[in-house]
Amino acid sequence: MYPAMALRHLISAFVVAVALVGALPAENDAASQARATAGELARRSAAERRSALESIKALWSPELRTELLAEGDRRFKSGDYPEAESFYSLGLTVAQGTADGAGVIAAQRLLGNALFYRQNYAGSERCYRDSLREAERIGDRRGIAAALNALGNVKARTEPAAALEFYERSLTLSRESQDPAGTARALNNLGNVCARTGDLERAIAFYQESLAIKEKFGDDAQIAMTVYNIGRLLEASKRYDEALDYQRRCLRLSESAGRAAGIVSASRSIGDIYVEQGKRLEAAAFYERSLKVAEQIGESDAIVDCRTKLDAIKKSEQAR
Repeated sequence: MYPAMALRHLISAFVVAVALVGALPAENDAASQARATAGELARRSAAERRSALESIKALWSPELRTELLAEGDRRFKSGDYPEAESFYSLGLTVAQGTADGAGVIAAQRLLGNALFYRQNYAGSERCYRDSLREAERIGDRRGIAAALNALGNVKARTEPAAALEFYERSLTLSRESQDPAGTARALNNLGNVCARTGDLERAIAFYQESLAIKEKFGDDAQIAMTVYNIGRLLEASKRYDEALDYQRRCLRLSESAGRAAGIVSASRSIGDIYVEQGKRLEAAAFYERSLKVAEQIGESDAIVDCRTKLDAIKKSEQAR
């Protein structure tokens, strides 16, 4: 006999599985079935999704993996990193269960990204190394470059020299495999390392080269991140008018892409620039905007920073 809780869990999983199968289109089309299955899973709680997925193994396919990762991407772009992690994990399960090497490489890397943004750096590094091993096993040069780049992101927090090595290797492989997205990504991250070590001019040069590629091949979210980086360095160089132009562009692009984290960062940076220019009330408006979105996505550092800066502006105005 099953314990009562276990029995209820089995019944729940069965009911979910029946609902999933019932939701599928009548035609035998793998892409349509995958979309319907992923859509039904998206309507379930995170706890239900795992058991539901396990109960429909006959429907696992590369198409379903693609749809699950795409759903994770949508949650990631909106700043809902726990939900992104949930769907990336499901996509990884399907890829592993169908011996889909390319899918495993992508899913491990994306799962690592979600963990990184949740500040689980040890977990993200494990995922990136697993992605690298699989890419090396099947000889996927672009996959290797992407994993090296991701590992550089982890190392950049504490070991800039090690990060630089990962990024340079990633850049070389991306150029050799004629991968513009990978090339732009590696250039951007090389710029990050130079910025952290104080070489601002070299950092701006890397970012500008990355931006030129992204403007040809990238999407608004990717362009926005590099535009933001350039704006921050111009601000650090006290070139405030130029910096403001870049951050306003970053804000527009982030809004267009629906990237909440970009809206938070760009709005906060615009506020910082206005403070430097002595325009406190204008700054407060952008800090308020950044704070509102940061609270929606639970970005704690930004919440604390914006509240602190708004309090300082309030006290300054009261003292006048």
